[in-house]
Amino acid sequence: MNTLDRYARQMQVAGFDVDAQHKLTAARVLLVGAGGLGGPIAAQLVGAGVGQLEVVDFDSIALSNLHRQWLYTESDVGAGKATTLDQHLQALNSNVEIQTHSTRVSPKNVTELIDDVDLVIDAADNHATTFLLNHACAGSETALLTASVNQRYGYIGLFCAPGAPSLRVVFPKMPKLETSCDTVGVSGPAVVVIAGLQAQIALDYLVGLNEPHLGKMRYVDMRDFNIRTIDCSQMKEPTSAMPDFIAADEISMSDWVIDVREQSEIRQQAQSFKVDQVLPSSEFRPAAIAGQGQRTVLACRSGQRAMAVAQQCLDHGYQNLAVVLPSGE
Repeated sequence: MNTLDRYARQMQVAGFDVDAQHKLTAARVLLVGAGGLGGPIAAQLVGAGVGQLEVVDFDSIALSNLHRQWLYTESDVGAGKATTLDQHLQALNSNVEIQTHSTRVSPKNVTELIDDVDLVIDAADNHATTFLLNHACAGSETALLTASVNQRYGYIGLFCAPGAPSLRVVFPKMPKLETSCDTVGVSGPAVVVIAGLQAQIALDYLVGLNEPHLGKMRYVDMRDFNIRTIDCSQMKEPTSAMPDFIAADEISMSDWVIDVREQSEIRQQAQSFKVDQVLPSSEFRPAAIAGQGQRTVLACRSGQRAMAVAQQCLDHGYQNLAVVLPSGE
């Protein structure tokens, strides 16, 4: 199969010639998330001929995913997203080296995962994962292309690359409220629009068309099809405190560990580590923390609520904080 014939139509696009195609073929990309954003992005990158694509997602396909995660079918429900996506991608382009991992991105593996990649694409749509990736990518000056979407709104931004600030210039503090498609809903077409924009920025960056995107945050409102761009490229990194992100096995006996899940969740499944206090996020007050003079460690199920509570603690003057992010499948 003549690979240049395969990519002939995209090489006719201004700025995307044979040299650009060779750059793309040599590129290595880490994609975090194989859902509504990650699935279409993966298909676009593999179709365009990216050299190596590594996909990480621990989740399984649910029936409620299918209205927006169109690479999956009813027969796929219950199967792992990463392994199922791998089957679709292998059939799409045999010239691309594809690796998939059915695991979480965690404090234990994030450094290894981003090592020696040209671009990290955050398609997890999870604040805890985004902040973890931003911290790791900023430290290694690895480009991070992040996006999020709920209801009919979304954003896309490219940060952490050499010459660009980290995502913290946009989000100097962690969100105090958990907003995800699980809690506020999401439109399927809105997800595909954001995924398409994220994929286009990824391709531009990988072939060297950086200028329009580095340090830019684009907000997209699908109600009136308005796209607003904020140039953050000259903003200074914030100095506000952040919690440590740790795995469960990094909790020490001297830590004061708080479970911020609801009592009904705790009754269904206890944490796998010691818990000193239960303060559900729905009624959390920093003044109610009993441990004094110890590191305060906050935990929930995914890390999202623990992060929101951590920001409340930071605003209340607490400094020695950590958030447990889950590891493994």
